[in-house]
Amino acid sequence: MPVTVYKLDNEPIIHATFSGEIVVGDLLEMYHRSAAIMGTSREIFHRISDFRQADSDMMNVLTLIRTVSADDEPGSTRDPRIKGVMLGSNKWVRIGQATLNQMGLGSTIPLFEKLGEALDYVRVQIAPGNHPIKREQDTRKDIFLEDFVFFVLPFSLIMAALLFIDEDLRRCASTSVCWAAA
Repeated sequence: MPVTVYKLDNEPIIHATFSGEIVVGDLLEMYHRSAAIMGTSREIFHRISDFRQADSDMMNVLTLIRTVSADDEPGSTRDPRIKGVMLGSNKWVRIGQATLNQMGLGSTIPLFEKLGEALDYVRVQIAPGNHPIKREQDTRKDIFLEDFVFFVLPFSLIMAALLFIDEDLRRCASTSVCWAAA
């Protein structure tokens, strides 16, 4: 199974683990399972999306980001009861996380490489008094800028272009007349 979703005992923490190639259906499954876990509760849940065992490529990531940014259903990233945390270290996870943060889907989605670090971060966030953890990653702006210039900016431009031409491509993909007119 490409995604497993469960709630940690006695904590408002959902852990979603992806493996293999991720498709839109896997994200939707995570949303549905998260919504079922949360039920009608108004409590804030922190969902750790674990991509350490997932495979992706640029087109996959583009499609997944489009889905995440457009979906308002319960359990989705836009659900106000969900605070997202990402887990992974490959370039596609970093690009996806940076792009989602640039899109402003509510709150900043932190990225960790180890589950223990992500859990520590979330537990501090849900603790009384809510004192955010200042992490080394937060002060590494030079590395973020490098990632932004070389990965996120071109990636965002490609995504924007795809959003504008997607409808025309779907209509014209099967006809040679459309391509000849262009």
